[in-house]
Amino acid sequence: METYVDLVLHYGGRWRNEGEMVYEKSQVKTVRLVDVDYISFFTLLDFFLDLRCEIGGRMWFKINGLSTNDGMDEIFSDADTSNMIYYNNGQDNIDVFMVEHDPPVTILLIVVVEHEGHQSMVLIDESEAMDGQQNLTNAMEGGKTEILEKE
Repeated sequence: METYVDLVLHYGGRWRNEGEMVYEKSQVKTVRLVDVDYISFFTLLDFFLDLRCEIGGRMWFKINGLSTNDGMDEIFSDADTSNMIYYNNGQDNIDVFMVEHDPPVTILLIVVVEHEGHQSMVLIDESEAMDGQQNLTNAMEGGKTEILEKE
C-alpha cells in the first residue's frame, strides 16, 4: 500500500533561540502527496533547489507533536530521511527546514598531491585551511590529516 505525505518546506529563514527554537523570516511551500517510498536526502535537496535555495545549506525535520527544542533533527543522509518518515508515521504532513547560509559543523577538503611519483589524497579539516599552498603544508605537518596513498 502506498503512503503519501505533504512536505511543508520552510526556506529563506534562519534559526533563533528565544528559549524555544524559532525559524524566522521564512517562506513556506507545500509539496503535496509525496510517496514516502521515494523520499531521500537528494529528493529533499532537489525540492529546495527548485525553490532556488543554494547548495550547501543545512536541512532539518520536525517530529510532529514535539516542541522545536525537543523535536528537531538535522538531515545529513538517507538514514535521517528514513527517521523523518518513521517518527512522523501516520501524520498528514512533515515540516522540513532549510537554512542556506548556515555552514556545516565541519567541512573536509580533499586535496590530491603528487610526490615522488605517488599520488596521495589528503583530507584537511576546514579549520586548518588557510591560503594557497600554505594550507596543505600546515595540514600535512600538523599531523591532524589522514593521508591515503595510491600508487
